[in-house]
Amino acid sequence: MHFLKHAVMWATIFNIVNILLFFNLYLIYQNDFEGMSQQKRKQTPVDFLLLSVTVQAGVGISRLIPVGDTGSLLVILQEIIMIWSNVLAFYISLPK
Repeated sequence: MHFLKHAVMWATIFNIVNILLFFNLYLIYQNDFEGMSQQKRKQTPVDFLLLSVTVQAGVGISRLIPVGDTGSLLVILQEIIMIWSNVLAFYISLPK
């Protein structure tokens, strides 16, 4: 378990956990999201995984947009966590 001593590994694990956590939250509250396309296709779990990954990566481009307050608040929370983790990673990497 020597690899767990590296900050990069912890950052990777943190981001994966956030992606999976918000993926599940987006699935639970899927009625608060709509597709952006004019086609009324059924939303799939892949759509919610794409949303979670792109928000965590700071890109935010997805097929889905939040239309309810809960969906909006979940996306905002994930974005705040992503920003906070980047600031923390930057701070930790500063020379001492």
